[in-house]
Amino acid sequence: MKRIRFVSFVCIVCLMCFLALGCSKKSQTQSLVLMGPAYNLDEERLAWESVLSAFEKETGIHVEVNRQGTWEDTLLKLQSAKIAKDNIDIVVLGMGTVRSTLAKAGSVMPLTDLASDLTNRFPSGILNSCTLGGQLWVLPFQDASGTTCFYNKELFDKFGLSVPTSLEEWVACSKVFSANGIIPFMVQGQDSWAWAMPFFDALGQAMDGKSVSFIESWLRREHSFEDEAVIRAFDGLKKLYDEKIITPESFSTNQSAMIANFAQQKVAMIFGGTWIYPTLKSMDLGFTLQANEFPVIVDGAKKAYHAFAAGDGSLAVPSWVDESHLENIKKFFEFVTRPENAKSIICANAGGSPIFEVVKGATGEPNSVTEFLNTVSVPSSLIYLDWLWPSEVNSAVCTAVPSVMLGKMTSSEAAFYVQKALDTLVENEAYKYEW
Repeated sequence: MKRIRFVSFVCIVCLMCFLALGCSKKSQTQSLVLMGPAYNLDEERLAWESVLSAFEKETGIHVEVNRQGTWEDTLLKLQSAKIAKDNIDIVVLGMGTVRSTLAKAGSVMPLTDLASDLTNRFPSGILNSCTLGGQLWVLPFQDASGTTCFYNKELFDKFGLSVPTSLEEWVACSKVFSANGIIPFMVQGQDSWAWAMPFFDALGQAMDGKSVSFIESWLRREHSFEDEAVIRAFDGLKKLYDEKIITPESFSTNQSAMIANFAQQKVAMIFGGTWIYPTLKSMDLGFTLQANEFPVIVDGAKKAYHAFAAGDGSLAVPSWVDESHLENIKKFFEFVTRPENAKSIICANAGGSPIFEVVKGATGEPNSVTEFLNTVSVPSSLIYLDWLWPSEVNSAVCTAVPSVMLGKMTSSEAAFYVQKALDTLVENEAYKYEW
């Protein structure tokens, strides 16, 4: 009798252990942990909470959210979690950081296979900046940015001018504006970092859209920067100053001053990042704001190209994630990239209306500016080159561009100067481009 009771007791214990293990396993696989920086806006938090609640209701999968601190805090927490092998399933971060450190450090995993059924939910060109070494690393889930020109439509109409698309047209427009006391074109030249942006676009023109692959092979030391196309790009930028399209005012003007001059109708057209558009949109300009391509300025170039990147606020997966969670992570990605869910979150993050359609259908109220940027700029976009090359090279480019314009360097000397920056980095710090 005692033996029977003992055996029964053992069976009950085993059954309880089995059920406990089953519950534990179910608890692990039916929950996900999402980590990231604090929300930009309270509206974004509310949008996420609503979408995650709907996700749990549909799938039974609970998402535990840890959104605190800054982007830098997130990277530190990610590194600590990697060392401790803490459970994190999804992390919100920027593709720029993935490119510079996280991918080659093995901190995040490629999403090429995991998200293969979802790539058609992103417009053409959007995922280019989220791809590295032939692998997709993040799903973009926040507004993007690019380079563009903004212009005063009424000023062009007043003098019977069409917005320029070529250097010759641009020279003709500039002469008319200058003769009437209007600065034809302005860049934020006092912000030294901004000089790289026109070079991105000029090099894209000179290489007919192949500038990214050229820079990557250059960083791998497969050829020199002293290339004919590079020199033509510098030559094109110099013409902007020689032909009085860019005037001396630009060299002492920062971003805020450029916007102010434009708003006061002292300038016909400005060039910069699309991140200035919300500021322009919020101002009482008194004229119709339009966007335009950076005109073709390089001899022999066929079309305009634009620097662009989607990737801030992206969704990634840590490399040490529990493989048993991957199916639920895939369900999570599928759910949040549905147009209605993506729109709710991305629009809330952008304060109501994002500039770019990062996920199909995730748009606010389109207007002539955003329609132009999405339909013309994005299909002709190239990744920001400073997402590829090291900061020392970027500093050299930002020095070389205004130096060429002002005649302090020739285009050939500028190409050599940038090449020397990479050579020095290789010699002194054993720099190696690993992609």
